[in-house]
Amino acid sequence: STTKTIIVGQPEANFTYAPSTPTTQDTVQFFATAIPATDVAEWNWTFGDGSGGSQQNPTHKYAKPGTYTVTLIIVYKTGASATTSKSIQILNSPPVAPSPPFTWKPDTPKIGQAVTFTIASGWNDPDGRIVSVSWDLDGDGRFEIQGTLASAGQVIHTFSSKSQYKVTLKVTDDVGASTVVSLYVTVQSSPPVASFTFSPATPNTGQVVSFDASGSKAPDGSIILY
Repeated sequence: STTKTIIVGQPEANFTYAPSTPTTQDTVQFFATAIPATDVAEWNWTFGDGSGGSQQNPTHKYAKPGTYTVTLIIVYKTGASATTSKSIQILNSPPVAPSPPFTWKPDTPKIGQAVTFTIASGWNDPDGRIVSVSWDLDGDGRFEIQGTLASAGQVIHTFSSKSQYKVTLKVTDDVGASTVVSLYVTVQSSPPVASFTFSPATPNTGQVVSFDASGSKAPDGSIILY
């Protein structure tokens, strides 16, 4: 006796992939199926970017965003074959933030003190380049300062009252994808600045000397005791 497999009708090839909305940072897993499922001799893949594979369930990572045509050809031991193709859209990856994404000096600013915010040097865009940065320095949800890394990578701001402020940085790449990060800055009260003069400038013993502290200042309040 002898046994052979015969295929009645046209064989079928199919595949799925995960994740369903991959980016350039994702490794895409492909899952192939065949009807009939037995006696498949070859699984031939082309991923649409010049590369391919020969496993039943290969993985692939795309370097650039775009729409790619993925083709699977299965070949049976009998010589029969089946082909299927699907389009897969690879999304752009937004800029990647380091930790911390930005710093500021002084670390614990006071009211009315100039605070310098500096974007961290570790920012990068996996599949393109960073083209702009935007700052919301007072937590009102609006990005008051916008520019390039060169023009807005470092900004200066002063706070007018004691509070904890949410400072937000948005970094955008050349495709328009953005990464938004926020940190909280605690602004403390400023102590009064003491100053005085006296008259006469060179008093003698027994002479009345007048002291004047009107030049003293309270940056965020009023002086209540001298």
